[in-house]
Amino acid sequence: MKAISLAGLLCFLVLVFGPSPLPANPDPPTGILGLPLGTFAVIEGVEHPWSMTSTGFAIESINGEKLGGEIHLRTEWPSSLEKRNVPGKRYVLHGYEVGNWGGEPTGLPKDEPYTGQAAGFSFSHEFIVTSIEKMDNVTVADARPLNPKVPLTKPNFNAKPDTKPPVGILGMPLGTFAIIQARAPRPPLLMESPGEVVIVNGKTLDPPLVVSIRNFKAPKDNALVTLHGFEVGEWGGEPVLPASENPPNQSRAQKAFGFVPRFLITSPPKPGI
Repeated sequence: MKAISLAGLLCFLVLVFGPSPLPANPDPPTGILGLPLGTFAVIEGVEHPWSMTSTGFAIESINGEKLGGEIHLRTEWPSSLEKRNVPGKRYVLHGYEVGNWGGEPTGLPKDEPYTGQAAGFSFSHEFIVTSIEKMDNVTVADARPLNPKVPLTKPNFNAKPDTKPPVGILGMPLGTFAIIQARAPRPPLLMESPGEVVIVNGKTLDPPLVVSIRNFKAPKDNALVTLHGFEVGEWGGEPVLPASENPPNQSRAQKAFGFVPRFLITSPPKPGI
């Protein structure tokens, strides 16, 4: 199989599928905080439980900048701090915003029995807590003071998070139903359920693309498997944090912050495909 450059592959996908897919290392989009996802931030507000009827942490200031009202964001606390995650308490928290595209797309064929999520396809935002600075206006004993010489990024409160699904690695907007043929990559790769995608909607890729395929079990004989589903993706990993902050979860430090695409399987292949 002849070699092809990344630029050539991108051109091929544009001609076949339309808009260009996300580059290998895309810039993070702006989140609810008015900062690019993965940007270290100090937020102040009141913690509320997250549920179908509750709106999560009510943020009143970001990096010292007061909001005109409140914005709400779900928080994820590391196990070392979970006991102090108390609804109704006022906190000053250190951390960063992440997010993921998921839910059930509206364009799935009616005969696809996908029941992964009841929510429609959308982008979910979350704030990863790295440490607590204050609780009910009292500095906690294990607070991690920031170097005052290192300025925090000023949030852009006029920025609006992009609600339009981006084009993924397969060359289609995330959430678009697709039929792919994939096999196990050779040699094996250190990633979650890797699959080497050879054909997308009847079009052969040269070279194939390697993508994480959730719950993918490739046959040992390296045969192609036909799969129905759609692509999702998440912004996560460990961003650049101030020296005073320690990772809330050591596994995050092993993976740089960035966008990770995944293919979700909706059903077994249909007869005749």
